[in-house]
Amino acid sequence: MLKATLFIFVTLASSYYTYQAALLAKDVEQDCIAIIEKEKQENKEEIMSIKIPKLYIDNKIFNFESSLNNIDKNVIILKGSSMPDKNGVLLIGAHSGTGKYAYFKNLNKININDVVEIKYNNKIYKYKVVKKYLDEKDGSISFNNSNNSRKLILYTCNPNDKKNFLVVVCEPI
Repeated sequence: MLKATLFIFVTLASSYYTYQAALLAKDVEQDCIAIIEKEKQENKEEIMSIKIPKLYIDNKIFNFESSLNNIDKNVIILKGSSMPDKNGVLLIGAHSGTGKYAYFKNLNKININDVVEIKYNNKIYKYKVVKKYLDEKDGSISFNNSNNSRKLILYTCNPNDKKNFLVVVCEPI
């Protein structure tokens, strides 16, 4: 009788354990699928990346309409920007200062002739820094592109004062 009771108890405990393990495995599988789907969606929204070797910057940039094209989370591209394969201006910004989203915190350390790379449509576009200046924070960024040439303009808050943007103008190499 004791053996039979013990056998039933072990069988029930084993079945319960197997059932719980299967439920846990299913939850883990669903979590993994959700993570993979989110990454796939984010990769669809990624339109380019920026790399500034001197500053150890290597970040994705998401399309205009993406919730990830948000200066509080990422390096951003401004609406109205021209893509690197077209004549016009590509405007890219990010936070300076401190915190995990301060991607351009060292942008003030970039110098004339330093290189910035944009990867777009599996092609790398290289630019060199040609000018740095401060521009008053008034809701816009002033720049001259009267010849409608390709330019990359990087901007962030000036780390030395909060009244101005630090603007870095780059031209194709």
